[in-house]
Amino acid sequence: MPARFAIPARPMMQNYRTTHRVVDTAKLRERLGYRDAVPARDAVRRTARWLVENPPERGGYEETALQDPFDYDAEDRLAAWWRGATADFPDLGYEELPGYGKSYAGPGTRNPRADTRI
Repeated sequence: MPARFAIPARPMMQNYRTTHRVVDTAKLRERLGYRDAVPARDAVRRTARWLVENPPERGGYEETALQDPFDYDAEDRLAAWWRGATADFPDLGYEELPGYGKSYAGPGTRNPRADTRI
C-alpha cells in the first residue's frame, strides 16, 4: 500500500530501522549452552494470547511512546478499502509480465549503453 494511505503504519515507517529482529543465537547455544526456556512457536503464541487478553491502555504509555493509536478498527477499514481498490486490477494486455531490471548499464554489464560517460 502506498505510504500516503498507510497512515496507521507511519510510526513504524519513520524508524530508520525496524525493531523486529531475527538473531542468530548459534554461538550463544554452542559456547554457553543457551536454550530457550519456551520454544519460539509457543512463545509467540503465548505472547499473542497475552496481548489479546491484556491490550495496551488507550492513551497509555505504549501508545504515547510509539505514537501509535492502536486503532485496529481503523486499520481493518483501511485494509478492506485497499483490498477493494486493488481487487479489480486492469488487464494491461501483457502476454508476459515485464521483469525487474537493473538501473546500471555501464561498463562491466552484459548490456552496456553505447555512451557510458558520466
